[in-house]
Amino acid sequence: MKTSTALVTGASSGIGSVFARELVKDGYTVTCVARNEDKLKDLVGEIGSEHRYLRADLADEAQRQIVCEDIRESQYSLLVNNAGYGIYDRFTTIAIDKSNHLIEVNLKALVQLSHVFLKNSKPGDALINVSSVLSLLPYPGGAVYSATKAFVTNFTEALWYEHKDKE
Repeated sequence: MKTSTALVTGASSGIGSVFARELVKDGYTVTCVARNEDKLKDLVGEIGSEHRYLRADLADEAQRQIVCEDIRESQYSLLVNNAGYGIYDRFTTIAIDKSNHLIEVNLKALVQLSHVFLKNSKPGDALINVSSVLSLLPYPGGAVYSATKAFVTNFTEALWYEHKDKE
């Protein structure tokens, strides 16, 4: 029987850390990915030494590549793309480099990690892309965030249809 293994991005806090803890309870061996190494060390210390972490800023292409290589080598049975964040203000008052950084994390990293995972996945493997109810609503003051989450929702549904009959 194959060991259930999972990689969870954005695992150092919030929904990501909950995913990691719950997956451990369900018998998964978990690799936690996030920027904050101290929080990752604390989480892995809590969930057990058989689990591991990768410190990576998913907005950085070189660091994303390290995570992609880990996905290729480890052949996880589950990928949880949870890393993401929002910026809330009027669109024109947010510096464009900040909006582009949000897009790097919320979209580019998610697409890249999904691609590597699905290209090497086997029947029974699963991909979870974390979105938001804001994917369904225009959100003045959070235009870029809600647009990225709308992308995630539609992208994920399309991938489900593409892979639902994978044998």
